[in-house]
Amino acid sequence: MKIVLVLNTIIAQREKISNVIPEENEFYFLYDNKYKWSIKKILGDWDDEFIVDFFPDAKNEIIPDTIDQIASNRKWGIKVNYARYSTKEIGTKEAYETFKDLYDILFNVVYGIDDIFNDIIDI
Repeated sequence: MKIVLVLNTIIAQREKISNVIPEENEFYFLYDNKYKWSIKKILGDWDDEFIVDFFPDAKNEIIPDTIDQIASNRKWGIKVNYARYSTKEIGTKEAYETFKDLYDILFNVVYGIDDIFNDIIDI
């Protein structure tokens, strides 16, 4: 599925990820300073599910919403246009691993886990 290829590209070029906003088990972010995304982790009994939303700019928008506005609007239940992809719907191991890798990268960007661990083990 094409979304897996897109997410693998984002992972490979993670330096283009910016403006990461944490919201509970969800991260909103920009890719390449223009593409707005979020990824959410839903905890399951046996397997977690990951959901990726892409927020396209509407053709008729004079000033498109920022990623901050999108996160705020969704938090308050204001309608936002998006395309949704989930590991449960795609159902492949590759999709699950890709979505999980992206979630873990964003978690690290926000909380600096790699830096903390490297400091602890003195790398």
